[in-house]
Amino acid sequence: MTTSSRESSPPSPGVEVCLATEPGSPPGAPEDQEDEYFTPTPVPPEAPAGGAGENSRRPGPLAWILDPALFLELASYADLYDARPPSGPGTSFPMFCLRRFAPYPLHRLSRDQLLLFVDNLWTHLMPEIPWSWSQLFLAHLSGESPTSARWFLDRLVDSARRDPRVTRPQGVSRWDVGAAAERGCQKPVQEDFVFFRSHARVWFCMVSDGVSRATIGSGQEASALVERTLQERMPELERALDQLSGDLPEHVWRARAQRTLDQLGQWINAELIGEIRRRHPGPIGPDEDVMSVTSTMVLLRDSWCVVAQCGDSGAFLYQDGLLMPVTQEHSVRYANLLCCLLGQSPIGRTGHGVTRLLPNAADTSGVQVLIPAIGSLFTYTHLHLSKTSRLLVSTDGLIPFDLPHRVMLTQFLRRIPNGSTAAEGADWILGCAARQNCDDNLGLCWIVPA
Repeated sequence: MTTSSRESSPPSPGVEVCLATEPGSPPGAPEDQEDEYFTPTPVPPEAPAGGAGENSRRPGPLAWILDPALFLELASYADLYDARPPSGPGTSFPMFCLRRFAPYPLHRLSRDQLLLFVDNLWTHLMPEIPWSWSQLFLAHLSGESPTSARWFLDRLVDSARRDPRVTRPQGVSRWDVGAAAERGCQKPVQEDFVFFRSHARVWFCMVSDGVSRATIGSGQEASALVERTLQERMPELERALDQLSGDLPEHVWRARAQRTLDQLGQWINAELIGEIRRRHPGPIGPDEDVMSVTSTMVLLRDSWCVVAQCGDSGAFLYQDGLLMPVTQEHSVRYANLLCCLLGQSPIGRTGHGVTRLLPNAADTSGVQVLIPAIGSLFTYTHLHLSKTSRLLVSTDGLIPFDLPHRVMLTQFLRRIPNGSTAAEGADWILGCAARQNCDDNLGLCWIVPA
């Protein structure tokens, strides 16, 4: 991924990034502001890329690698923060940086919404933000104040330089994949499905989770249909994997990999829609829900990786001791967070928390899907992986929604015994997660260099 090279001359400190009333004074919150987390955004949101404000935005944070002037500007503000008495209002340099780079009016968010924004929405709404930044900002928002503003800035820069979207491949040629699933102690049926396949130089894996609340079909039946579709389409999938094993330029490989994942999603989507129509050919009433599934799929070759995301399953990159989300949950709470930031009306109550599922609301041949679809069926993430990279692909039963449990999941990964195979690592993670929470089905794939 590349960042924008648009530039403009830096504004004066008293205009863009300083909330104080006197020009040149250290950045801080207004006197009457009760909570520094909710101060107005210093910079109003600019026009989208390609719009009226084409030349009004400077490079994003990843451009620090190529634009040292951006770091020098931030460093001068860090010095002002460190020189200010700790008791002064609005002296949070992490929150200053967050407001400085976020292209949204963060003062519209409640504290819980702000945590949600920081935790995951870097991946698509702010794609220029390094993913490992979420750990740094969440630690601050949970009460762990950094030693100094310069300390915090140095770690932002370091994580930007190590971001997997800009680091180049480091000689990984083979991968090991382990899959594990468990019903859980509170679930009467298993609605999770996990699958992986290697073919020549390419590795493929997926996790799917059937939605429990359905009156036309069930989540268990939807996951079984995914498995059946894979079996029936395996010859076509293997031909696609064989083509992806050939010597291709990176940009060609990534485009073909994305098309392969999209095609597989469309096959599953068509089978689900056909089964729904077979079971219920007439109009679907407002009190009925159709069977559907979430899905996260991964294609790997050497150090190249493409992730397809649909629903509230997800993928995480574990690297250098950090667990970084690389997919964005497709849910009502995330959609409404964006609505709040953009000043739009929120999505009404739907009976489900997930807003983008298979089957999709588009091209459903008359099926009245009651869950609203937002955008396209899948969103995609492209990665460069290294010898230190690990990928965790999981259904929502394994994904904590709060910071303390997210930290606990990171600790599970750090404690995987040295020398473990991918299968042994997957079993280790599953066992730890089941002891923490067994209310839901658990399904995962654990991908490590071979």
